Amino acid sequence: MKFQVVCSLLLAWSCFSQDWIPLIEQKGQVFHAVEYKEGMSLVAMLQATSVPSDTFKKDNPLVSNSIDPGTRLFFRANRSNFSYTVVAGDTPYGIAKKYAIRFDSLNACNLDLQKNGLKVGQRVFIKQGVVRFPVTLFEATAIEAKLPLEQVKTEVTYRGFDFQDTLLLYQVKNGETIHSVAKRFFTSAKKLKEVNGLTNSRLAAGTTLKIPLMKDTVSVAAGVIPPMKAIPKPAVNRNQAWPLPKPEKKFRRIGVFLPFGADTVKIPTQGVPKNSLEFYMGAKLAIDSLNRLGCEGEVQFFDCWSESESVDRLVASDKLKNFDLLVGPMQSAESEKLAQYCAKNKIPMVLQGVAISDGMKRNPFVFTLHTEIERQIDYMVNLAVERSSTEQIILYRTNLATDTSRETRFLQQFRQLATKGTRIISADLPTLKAFLMAEKPCVIFCLSTEKSLVVNLTKNVKSAPVVHKLIGLKEWTDWKELNASISNESDFFYFSTGCMDYSEASVKAFHKKYRSNYGADLSKYALFGFDIIFGFSRWISGCGNSFPYQGYLLSLDYRQSDAFYHGNYGLQCCRFRNFKQEKNASLDE
Repeated sequence: MKFQVVCSLLLAWSCFSQDWIPLIEQKGQVFHAVEYKEGMSLVAMLQATSVPSDTFKKDNPLVSNSIDPGTRLFFRANRSNFSYTVVAGDTPYGIAKKYAIRFDSLNACNLDLQKNGLKVGQRVFIKQGVVRFPVTLFEATAIEAKLPLEQVKTEVTYRGFDFQDTLLLYQVKNGETIHSVAKRFFTSAKKLKEVNGLTNSRLAAGTTLKIPLMKDTVSVAAGVIPPMKAIPKPAVNRNQAWPLPKPEKKFRRIGVFLPFGADTVKIPTQGVPKNSLEFYMGAKLAIDSLNRLGCEGEVQFFDCWSESESVDRLVASDKLKNFDLLVGPMQSAESEKLAQYCAKNKIPMVLQGVAISDGMKRNPFVFTLHTEIERQIDYMVNLAVERSSTEQIILYRTNLATDTSRETRFLQQFRQLATKGTRIISADLPTLKAFLMAEKPCVIFCLSTEKSLVVNLTKNVKSAPVVHKLIGLKEWTDWKELNASISNESDFFYFSTGCMDYSEASVKAFHKKYRSNYGADLSKYALFGFDIIFGFSRWISGCGNSFPYQGYLLSLDYRQSDAFYHGNYGLQCCRFRNFKQEKNASLDE
């Protein structure tokens, strides 16, 4: 697999500077004007500026595949709405010029400018301003281009990169303060002042700060997942936990299928290729952690959208039979093909969140990551039974065909488990509203996946005169309708195998590590990359038994269900409040 494009992009992300690439305007279009230097990567430039290759060729008709040093390249500038923090020396005219907007547009969007002028630290709204890039962004690509060819490998194995307790050098950008930098790197302003010998909080653009980094060890960033609080095990027929493989050999091989499409890659990467890149970046950090634990093994990445490494070709070649674990592609059809191969050759396979087909449900070698709604219902029923002795329990029935089967299952399981005389109220919307207006607090359960209905429900519960507890589904946390604006502020509990709790020290440490390595914010696919490679590598090698929570998956607890395939039973009670997820949530807090 070709990783030149990937590596160049990562280096570009890690650069910071206060000097900007100059802008020029030609025929009404604003461009970033870059002088090409020996060693620069054009691919990385296109990636960083999000300029399609066809557009670049149109804007640079004289540029061929071989670019001479000194050639001036033009990259179309993108525009966006954003805010800017005023620094010493700023003027309204200078800000308008910097972001290539009209002076009257700046005044129109900031009505107090003409009356009050600018003040240091003031936030100014920029409407459709040009997104600027530091001059070092493209210069950094030369580093990768000068690497010896033997370092650009077609497969990736355990890396020897060490992340030690050290300092990161960071150049302050315009408008940044000691507090904003401290927040970005999850440290304190006080500590930054101590390390850098500062006596006040003022920072000048271009200042180089020393950022103390937390030492990356499992003990710092981990912690064994505590058991759920006051939640009994689901009353379902679960077999014993899937046993760890016998450590017959220490060295294990893992194959990861990611749809990069490197031989037909579109610039910039979007959609699935972008998710693949993020997964790969998280996986690299997992490999570093495994190295430090002394685990032995190899991780090989296959570009399943390339002609040479497609699932069909690799299965036909039988090159996969010596692997101890395969991580499936991000597409259902390709995962189905690989699952059949794994069943034939008795190789465990992890799915990356794709839909479970009937064929895979009968496959004992398939392992899933996500929380199925049926499993969530099992935990919700037990919670309802436990709380029914002291609180008023309500099941909100929507009367929608898509919700009826889940609601019926919930009621049947509740009646089987509840003691005699225990009551549950089955309520439609008018009945529920009446209970919400009463003085007695309720515990309300809703199993619906109808977005508009759920948004309306959360608003009604939130605006009730007394505090009620709402128990919903993990799927709700992914809806933009519940995350878009403060008017949709929600507060509900749910059960899940994953929860991104930013208040956790382990999550902060992992974000810091990711940000310092790549200069980018952590994504869910990057967390999946880390969790799968780190968790399952230890699982198949026996190199440690605990799974450290570092940002998403709460635990790896696999049992064989009645349908044969293996699902993660490591659910915990979480809370979605103020647009944030909280793990280890308790209804009594």
